[in-house]
Amino acid sequence: MSGLDNVDYLLIEQRPDWLECFCPACCEIANEYNIYISDAEFNKKDLREHGKMVEASNCLCRLCCRWMRSFNMEVAIDGTERTHTDRPFKCPMACLCRPIINVNSNRGELGQVFQHYIWCLPCCRGGCCSMQEIDVKDASGNVIYMISGPCCQAGVLCMCVGCLGPCKKIEYKILDANKEHVGSVYRIYNDIMLAIYTRADKFGIKFPADADVEKKLLIIHATIFLDYLQWGA
Repeated sequence: MSGLDNVDYLLIEQRPDWLECFCPACCEIANEYNIYISDAEFNKKDLREHGKMVEASNCLCRLCCRWMRSFNMEVAIDGTERTHTDRPFKCPMACLCRPIINVNSNRGELGQVFQHYIWCLPCCRGGCCSMQEIDVKDASGNVIYMISGPCCQAGVLCMCVGCLGPCKKIEYKILDANKEHVGSVYRIYNDIMLAIYTRADKFGIKFPADADVEKKLLIIHATIFLDYLQWGA
């Protein structure tokens, strides 16, 4: 298991689907993401792909259910890490039927990623109002990380000018079981043409210092789950 052992930062780029640009009402293409090792500013260290994530889903489900759709996703990291995500269809109703994904590898279950209903919480675990609350659980059901997206940041308040410096990134804090900030997931403003004409998104991950390979894989899956839940995938 060496594909993520010494990796501290990753960049994830969604493949643009230009057909969706011309026929958004009748065309929804299965998502594909390319994974790259990056530096702390999320610039690629190497143009070679370090991994790939590919969605497998029903065409009708993608078109009718959009972000709620069920799907399977195969993940390959540097040819060594292979995981499989199962996301069942769920139609959320307040606190009921919350979205969840199950993550497995060829060694068995790795864990789950679960989305909370925000209004069930007095405030987000990051310390202020939140736009997203996600739990990352291990195979035993223990919460190992909590991902929280505070509303009070430049990238959220000034989303319409995301091309400007302080607004280019929207941060989702990775908190440990003690609610300490140990890492981050960033939604990064994409190229202006991609931002205007496609739904292709870009994410950066700063892994917690203590994260092993399995925890890093769960955080990668949680990052893509954010794309479906909040950015229309």
